[in-house]
Amino acid sequence: MKARSKRPLFIGALTLTIAVTVWAVFSLRDDTSILSIFVRYEESRMGGSADTFYGVMVRMSWYVKLRRYDDAVRVGNAWATRNPNDESSVRIYMLISGLYLRRAQLDKTHADEYVSRAMLYRDKMLPLDSNTVYGLCELAALSEAGGDLSEVQRCVQYRNTIRFWDHLTKMLREQRAVAPREGAFTVPRKGTSAEYVLTVEDIDSILERTRKATAEVQGKMQKSGCAER
Repeated sequence: MKARSKRPLFIGALTLTIAVTVWAVFSLRDDTSILSIFVRYEESRMGGSADTFYGVMVRMSWYVKLRRYDDAVRVGNAWATRNPNDESSVRIYMLISGLYLRRAQLDKTHADEYVSRAMLYRDKMLPLDSNTVYGLCELAALSEAGGDLSEVQRCVQYRNTIRFWDHLTKMLREQRAVAPREGAFTVPRKGTSAEYVLTVEDIDSILERTRKATAEVQGKMQKSGCAER
C-alpha cells in the first residue's frame, strides 16, 4: 500500500520537474517571473540575507527585475562557488543557465554567445545532476532549449539532449531489471532525505515519456538537417 500511495506523487513530480525547467528557460517574458514566484514567501520569511540560498535568490530576483542580468549572474555564481557541495548550487546554476537562454531569446544578434554561456552553467550542474531522474530531465531541457535558440549550436545541443535522454533510459532500464514487482525500488526526493517508491509500472511510464521526448528532438534534428547520430 505504501508503494502505491507514493507512486502517483513521483510521476507527478517528474512531470512537474520537466515543465518547471522548460518554464524557467522561457517564461521571462515578465523578467521577474523565473525568480519572484519562488522567493516571494522566502523573502519575507528569511529577510533576504545574502549568506543563505534563499537570500541569494531574493537578490537575483531584484537584479533581474532591474534588468541587471550580469549582477544576477555574479551574485548567484559567487554563492554557488562558495558552496560547491551544496545541492542548492545546482538550482542556482540552472537559473543562470535559463537566464542566459532567455537573453539569447531576446537578443538574436548575440544568441550564440548567450547559449554558449548557458551551456557552461548547464555543465556546472553535471557533478550533482547527471545521475538522477530529475537532474537528467533538467539537463535535457536546457540542452534542447539551447538547440532551439542557436543556429550554430543547434545540432550539437540536440545531440546532447538525446545523450541525456539516452543516459536516463539506460539508467531506468537497469533499475527496472532489479525493481521488484510490488514496488520496493526507491529514488531520493530531490533536496530532501525523503524517498519515492517506484514500481515497474512507474519506471515504464517514465521510459515512455523519455521515448516521446527523444522522438521529438530527433524530429527537430531531421527538420534542421542535422547528420545522423
